[in-house]
Order: sequence, then structure tokens, then C-alpha cells
Amino acid sequence: MRTINFNIILIAMALSMFSCDEWEARISTEVFSDGSCVREVSSKDADCLIIDEGWSKTEIIADGDTVKTTILSRRFNSVEEMGSSPVIRVYDDPVRSETSFDKRFKWFYTDYIFTETFLGWSDRYDELPVSRFMTQDEASYMLVGYPAPEGHLTGSEMHDLTSELEVKLAEWKHSLLIYVYVNTIAHFYGDVKNPPVDLNTFIAARDSLAAFSWKRQTELLPIDDEVEQLFSDFFKSDAYSIFFSKTYKDGIYKQYGRALYDKSFGLFGLSASYTLKLPGKVFYAGPGTVEEDRISYRFKGDFLVLGDYTITASSRVVNAWTIIVTILAALAAGILLIKKKD
Repeated sequence: MRTINFNIILIAMALSMFSCDEWEARISTEVFSDGSCVREVSSKDADCLIIDEGWSKTEIIADGDTVKTTILSRRFNSVEEMGSSPVIRVYDDPVRSETSFDKRFKWFYTDYIFTETFLGWSDRYDELPVSRFMTQDEASYMLVGYPAPEGHLTGSEMHDLTSELEVKLAEWKHSLLIYVYVNTIAHFYGDVKNPPVDLNTFIAARDSLAAFSWKRQTELLPIDDEVEQLFSDFFKSDAYSIFFSKTYKDGIYKQYGRALYDKSFGLFGLSASYTLKLPGKVFYAGPGTVEEDRISYRFKGDFLVLGDYTITASSRVVNAWTIIVTILAALAAGILLIKKKD
């Protein structure tokens, strides 16, 4: 039995018209006890950064490296101000977030709770939600990492389950790509000479075409990864071949199709390391890992497919002065009590 690499299938089909982009960034945030904060963001691909007024910009080339790294940093008076200043983007769309910082005084110590919610992009997938291919919990597990499957599963059982879900996820992305092609051609349907079906029928055939394409790909039937041939075979017509000619591929058809492709697939190319430092000692970090009071998280564009993604962390600072006051008060009370007895 041959192993199918579904990512290669998707890339091969996409490259017939579009190219795939990936961005990696580092996001570092330090929040102080007064609520002010400093954020630093860096990337070797400046195209994923929003270089706005107020951000200081530095460009470096590390030893042994040939690629320039762009570093942006800025101090904010509050985390809310920071949240209203997005600095990461996917093409022209900023990755927005809402932030809060809560201080809870409890006499002997003060707790600090920081929350940053990255706003989801689920509305981009309303036309073809991943829930059509798997349950919401399964999709969340594959895209975000939780919730884990219920039940006590052995390693081999978990591998089998994950493999099944990988196939479902790949089929969804495959169908998304077919939607991009169909929606693009539909936008220019007036250019089709002697179309085999009318526009409404053509659009309604998206799911059938996706299933037809998926079957051919997963059975490794020879179509040379040519989407043009796929359309010809499915619709029994070469009427759509004009859209795969050099004139169209290099013109407005490609531009329009690229915009649809970016909208559906751009998010999957984003990944970032996210570090956070809070006042005092961290006692809650959620899925993050703590090292020397600095919390590290993974952040990927995949996390935003189903909805918002929230990072929450809590730290604690011991109020030394309250301990001193308490001791002094206790001593004073003891002295008064002794004097009364005298």
C-alpha cells in the first residue's frame, strides 16, 4: 500500500495557478505592574509586519545568516493600547487581538492576570466549513491541539485516529482549493465560449467536482496534477481551458483567483513563537511553558480557523510591606494587651 502525501497533492494543484507563502515571527511581550507594557516583534519576512508610526524599527543580519531580520518594538501605556495596535498581518489583513490586564490585591500578595484574545477568521470559511468533514471537537484537536480525544487510547490507536483526521483535514483543504478555482472562473463566466452548463449549475457542481478530484488524487490516478485536465474531464468539455492559458494566468484572472486563494489559505502559512513576562512569579500559564518566569506559547494561523484564540496567564507578587505592617500591628496589639494586664 502506497503512502499518500496530501500536502504534496495540495501544493501541486495550487502551484498550477498560485504560489504558497509562509511567514514566521517572534512576538515578545512584557507587562509591568502599573499596566504599561513593551512589545517586540521580529521576522525575516517584513511583509508580515505592519510597520506603523510609533514602532521603532531595527534591521539586523545575524552572524552566519544571509537574511535580514526586521525588529519592531514599542512601549504602551496600557495593554488595551497594545491590543489596538496590530503588528502582524496575513497579506493585507491584520491579525487583531483584544487584551486585558487585571490586578487583584489580596493583602499579602497581588495577583496579575493577563489575557490576549486573537480574533478568529472563521467567517472566511462559512461557505465551506471544516465541520462538513469532521466534528467540531475533531477539527479543534487537529487545528488547535485540544480537546484531546476521549478515552484511554494506546499509541497505535491514537496514531490511527490522527491519521484518519489528517485525511479529513486534507480533504477539506482540497475542497477549499477547488472552490477557489470554481469561484474564480464563475466570476469571469461571461468569457466562457459555449459553456457546457449554465453559471448556477457550474457553481452548484463545486462539491461534486471536489469529490471527483479527491478520488482521482487519493487513488493516484494519472492526471499530471493539471487542474485544466480535471475541469475538462469532469465537465466533458474544454470550454474552461481558456482560464489556464498564459494570457489569463498572467492577467486579471490570476489576480482575482490569487485574492480568493490568499483569503482561504493565507492563514495556514502563519506561525509565531509568543513569549510573555508578567510581574512576579507565574502560577498559571495554560498551555504555555514557563522558564525563568517567562512564558512561551506556540501560535499558528490554524488556531484562528474555528474562532478566537485566547492566551491567559497569571502571576503573583508578594507584598512585603503588608507582611511588615501585619507583624508591626501584631506586635503593637501584643504590647497593648500586656500594658492592659499590668
